[in-house]
Amino acid sequence: MNFNSLQQSSFVKRLFNALRAKSKRILLVEGEDIRVLRAGIFFAERELAEISVIGSGEKIKNLAREEKLNLAGIHVIDESQNSPLDDYQDLVNSLSQKQQNFISHERGAGNLDLILGCLKLLNNEVDGVVCGAVYPTKTTLKAGFKLIGLAEGNAFVSSFFIMLMDEQVLIFSDCAVNISPSSEQLAEIARQCVVSARELKMPAKIAFLSYSTGDSGAGEEVNKVKKANELFQQKNATPSEGPIQFDAAIDFATAEQKIPNSPLKGDANVFIFPDLNSGNITYKAVQRLGGGWAVGPILQGLKKPFNDLSRGASVEDIILTILITALKS
Repeated sequence: MNFNSLQQSSFVKRLFNALRAKSKRILLVEGEDIRVLRAGIFFAERELAEISVIGSGEKIKNLAREEKLNLAGIHVIDESQNSPLDDYQDLVNSLSQKQQNFISHERGAGNLDLILGCLKLLNNEVDGVVCGAVYPTKTTLKAGFKLIGLAEGNAFVSSFFIMLMDEQVLIFSDCAVNISPSSEQLAEIARQCVVSARELKMPAKIAFLSYSTGDSGAGEEVNKVKKANELFQQKNATPSEGPIQFDAAIDFATAEQKIPNSPLKGDANVFIFPDLNSGNITYKAVQRLGGGWAVGPILQGLKKPFNDLSRGASVEDIILTILITALKS
């Protein structure tokens, strides 16, 4: 599925229409990257969001000139002018000593733009931040975790991918952050996904995935998933099932054969993987072999929308991440 056909899908059209009514302010940290600049211009030209980019003003203008890009509607935050963190000294002073030490360390490591982006988000100058086209994921996520902080009611951060297939929109979680979540953490990841699905105007039907469906298998890993589903059901009215295999979660005929009393009826759209290995492997396999788009990882559980990109992200990938970031703000 190419990007033009993707934009014509009812789901993506609905998201763009919802964004048009919100007038959100999104900051792109790596403004000197041509992919990031093109993605920002996509939104500015269509007046879908107010876009700011950070970088050397001179380098960004030269890049736009070389690539024949129109920067009208793009706010360039020139980090080469004076000391950009000076304006945030009061904000920095209000942070914990650990956070202040982290800022000093990252500034010394050359991550000034990333820190500046976090501070602008904390200062409510923008509604969301997207970065990671240049910065490694480890560096990006650490800044988000340490500076943005957890939203009320969240014990940790998790992530999800939106899998945009030809005829389906699915959520895969957690495929980027939590390595080996406990039953309690799996239940919380599912709860966070319900919130995210609601923000994206999606109904949620949760499948806690396993190599076993119902009582067909046994063992520690199966029990972990079973307990996660039980914990989730105690506090949430959202339909869920677990342990359940992927085929029984997504196909009606298979569900009728394997687990006929399941509330999912083969119609799950939110898939909670038992560990990072299975989640990350599966989303990449579906992305490469299924012909769809994987948007993410989208972080959930933070106070404010702050999202990472793959350093191999295409312009289209960045556009979709900006779109989801803006809608979650």
